[in-house]
Amino acid sequence: MKAKIKGAILWGKPGEIMEVLTGGGSQRGVVLTRKAEKGITTDWQAVRQACRAGKVLECFHVGEVLTCDHAVFGRLFWQVCWMSKHHLGLVTNRPVYAMEFDAPERAENDEGRKNPGKYCSEYGCNRWDRSAIRRWANSSGRAGEWWEPASDWDLAPSCHGKVAGFMYGLPEDFLECVREKEVVTADPDGGKMVTRDCFYLPSLTEVFGEENCGIAEGEKMILGDDFCRGYVWWLRSPGVGTSYIVPYVSTSGAAAHYGAFGAFGVSLACMVG
Repeated sequence: MKAKIKGAILWGKPGEIMEVLTGGGSQRGVVLTRKAEKGITTDWQAVRQACRAGKVLECFHVGEVLTCDHAVFGRLFWQVCWMSKHHLGLVTNRPVYAMEFDAPERAENDEGRKNPGKYCSEYGCNRWDRSAIRRWANSSGRAGEWWEPASDWDLAPSCHGKVAGFMYGLPEDFLECVREKEVVTADPDGGKMVTRDCFYLPSLTEVFGEENCGIAEGEKMILGDDFCRGYVWWLRSPGVGTSYIVPYVSTSGAAAHYGAFGAFGVSLACMVG
């Protein structure tokens, strides 16, 4: 059952909600999420309690938007894109930031060995596991501190000294809800890679329902036709068979491709529970 009260929404069993509305009992078993337009962010402690009590399917619905305030990027709007009994899948319904997927690399390392990634020295590397964007999304380091080279040829992205890692400005009550997730991504050289991430970019499979050269990169998210419409934003999927091509979503909502060095929007996903 769902009921509205003074700019807030109550979810829970009918008897529990009536107790809260009439001033009796407690809010145990009832999730309270306040409307973003009222200037009040989501009660993440209540979200966490609902997840751990196994009440996600009773208390939330796909397409619902939860919010938190980021110290750098302001209010973030997290859209529910999948659910299970104990977990919510969330994705920001507009880009948080714009940055390179990965910066152009060195052509040779210190010993003179040439970069094995053809064109990576010009256009950046398209591997999710060692991308600059993945390190930024999963770091709480300050500006100039969150990036380290992932190979002998790796170079820092242009934003490294300008902005802190994404997790740096997130509120503690929200971070306490976030769970590390096993993320499957196609390997540019064939096969798949598996990483464990708190925050990650959606994939071709999760946005469009398409496998990437036979690799299912997760499960289809329920996003809606207008999700992030009007923005240009990265996917984590590589252009398999290349070392530098990365798909992105255009302003029309269609998939396109570009070199990893492009500075496109970052819409991040996570799992809370």
